[in-house]
Amino acid sequence: MFDVLVVGAGPVGLYSAKLCESLGLNVAILEEHKEIGRPKHCSGLVSTNINKFFPDIESWGVIENKVNYAVLHANGIKLKLDKRHVAAYVIDRVKFDKKIHSMVTSKVFMKHKVMSIGKKDDHIFVNTNRERLEGKILLACDGSYSTIARILGISPKERIRGLIGITNEQSRENHVDLFFDLSRLKDGFFWRIPRGETTEYGVFGRDVKLNELKGFFKKKPKEIYGGTIPIGLSNKLYLDRILLLGDAAGTVKPWSGGGVIYGLISARIAYKIIKKSFDKNDFSESTLKDYEHLLKVAIGKQINIGLMLRNLMKVMNNGMLSFLFKYSSLLPLSWLDMDFIF
Repeated sequence: MFDVLVVGAGPVGLYSAKLCESLGLNVAILEEHKEIGRPKHCSGLVSTNINKFFPDIESWGVIENKVNYAVLHANGIKLKLDKRHVAAYVIDRVKFDKKIHSMVTSKVFMKHKVMSIGKKDDHIFVNTNRERLEGKILLACDGSYSTIARILGISPKERIRGLIGITNEQSRENHVDLFFDLSRLKDGFFWRIPRGETTEYGVFGRDVKLNELKGFFKKKPKEIYGGTIPIGLSNKLYLDRILLLGDAAGTVKPWSGGGVIYGLISARIAYKIIKKSFDKNDFSESTLKDYEHLLKVAIGKQINIGLMLRNLMKVMNNGMLSFLFKYSSLLPLSWLDMDFIF
């Protein structure tokens, strides 16, 4: 019997476990894969807001490059979003995840795939492919295709794909490039990220395929990976003795697919609710519902605006997009924050 069962050993799950440990709680972390950080699914471009969670991240040895701004391209028109200082880190996600793991003292049950869950009066239990574990509360941090969410019939508004190709081109440029072509891709974009010793090319959108990525950039990547991305908060984020966090809850920026910062925010909010639940010894929906309310206060507006922008792109054409870029370039946009929260 544990106090907290955390399903998923990604950044959100590991950070949640670390916060629960600070309360003196006994935590078990379940991970279906055999290695922390693998398989890789995402880019690893995170805003410097990550310093608010990990102030010493620059000493971790996980940062491959730093970028100051983004250049948006559409029909030959460029829109520069310049922060005039470091705006984001390009991190090695495998090393990043492993570093957070090193900060956690709880046992990680590797190669434990959740098969079913159940509840009794005083605890919740998880049946894995290897054994059964019990706890007072369960945190579902198991990604876009969360097994826990699927069992409970919970889902985000939609899911899209992100594909990434890595080449051996060295680049330490201090900006990323985003390419929009609504005749090719109606609800997403292509990107290029300088990773220092390598260069990353990617595509983000519904039903995107690898040939589209290769054809757009005319590149033959040495490494290819990707994954599904939830868009929109899930229809419910809590049940008796259960909270959904991170990608499992749909805490992803709809305009970029980035989920690390919003996922860590969900972990901090969950921490407050978990503390309250253990103080009261009450893990019912009536206590846990405050988690969903506080999360929507923190990032709900930003996610809804992102959904509106996605819907707007679906009805626009390249001419309208060029007009928007042309006149947006006249505005002072250096104040924009990648996450629209701090």
